[in-house]
Parts: sequence; C-alpha cells; structure tokens
Amino acid sequence: MKIILRDFGYFLGTNEEAFKLMKNGELIKEFPFHETNEIFISTKNSVSVDALAWSSLYNVDVVISLHNGKPLAVLHSIKDMTSIETRLNQFRAYESMKGLEIAKSVLIQKVKNENNLLKHYNLKSYDKN
Repeated sequence: MKIILRDFGYFLGTNEEAFKLMKNGELIKEFPFHETNEIFISTKNSVSVDALAWSSLYNVDVVISLHNGKPLAVLHSIKDMTSIETRLNQFRAYESMKGLEIAKSVLIQKVKNENNLLKHYNLKSYDKN
C-alpha cells in the first residue's frame, strides 16, 4: 500500500500500530505499518520524525518531492544493505579484469541499441560491416 501526500496541508504522524494521515487536526485515514511499502510526500506537507522512524523499522521507502512531482530525495532504512552491497561489488569489479569485461559488454550493447534506434527512424547508423 502506498501513502501519497500530494495536496497541500497534510500531516503524516503515527499511533501505536499505524501511520496517521491528518489534515487540519482531523484524522483522514490510518495505514498499518506492516501493510505500507512506500510513502510519497511533496512539499507543503509535513511528516513526523516518528513516522520516519517507523518507516525505517518496517523498511518503507520514503520519497520526498517538489509539489510538481520532481523527486528530491529517497530515504531508505539502514537495514536495506542492497545498495551498499552493489557499490562494493562495483568497486571490486573495477579492480579486476571482470570490470573491464562488464564495461566492454555494456558499451557494445549501447552502440547496438543506438544503431537500432537510428534504423527505426530511418536515420544513418554506424555499422562496421
């Protein structure tokens, strides 16, 4: 379940077991922590530190955006180690020949994709044949 605070003046807080969406001090809706997987908050809204803490404990990603929808930040739980593991593996690959092989294959595929796009629009493409 996603919580989206796009309009002006909403507040996201918590109680013992759920996120509380409020406007002008009135409860609009509750979202159980364990059923929530994403929170989108645009500027002109507020969120409590408790709500951010509970989102971290339940591995709920929080996206903060401008009022026009342009994302500014993404908050992940520190328990989510996938991005750290990815960066470490990228660094390890950089130090080995495997990294060179990966980079070469990515570049070759990129050139192929660009050529296919040019052909699709009947534009001149580079072809080594």
